Amino acid sequence: MEHPEHEWQRTQFLIALCTLSGYFSETVLHAIANRQAPERIERAKVSDEVEACLSWHRANEGQWPTSVDCDRLDAAYEALADHGVLGLHWCQGTISAGHDHATELALDMGFRGYCFFHEQDITGAIRGDGLDLAYDAAEVDRELALAIGQIVAETMSSTGLTVNWSGRLADRIELPGFAWGRRYKASLESAVLQASCL
Repeated sequence: MEHPEHEWQRTQFLIALCTLSGYFSETVLHAIANRQAPERIERAKVSDEVEACLSWHRANEGQWPTSVDCDRLDAAYEALADHGVLGLHWCQGTISAGHDHATELALDMGFRGYCFFHEQDITGAIRGDGLDLAYDAAEVDRELALAIGQIVAETMSSTGLTVNWSGRLADRIELPGFAWGRRYKASLESAVLQASCL
């Protein structure tokens, strides 16, 4: 059985990640925290941690510029949809699970390809390590997959984001210097909850 202190540290990390991601309302944050926290952790303690993280996040948000990198990312995702490319936020916890989920969604929704970032990518971006994007064609097609990568890279660049990509299918598209800061948008919440499996 996991040590209680480690359980609490893991719960604190999840609460901080979900709060700083900016994807969830206060109500949903409390629901996620209560659902994910081990039963032996007092719910009042969990609630207090959510409120503390929210207070810090709201104070920090007030210092952001009008337009932030997450806004540019969202604009790029909207533009990608016009090219038949599905852009997914917080798609699963690992890259392999993300590819599986994104492929299934893209095929179901009639997209020819997709791009996404997963939980570990968000953690890195919040830490200041930039954001990496995975991409592929919805069906096995190397040439189309490379074309999807090119479209994603060019679209991200067109919104003002700095992009590094080798042009090789084996390499992810890097957004170095991506400053994570997301203002809550109710329109994204449901899809992110589904994709993240929280």
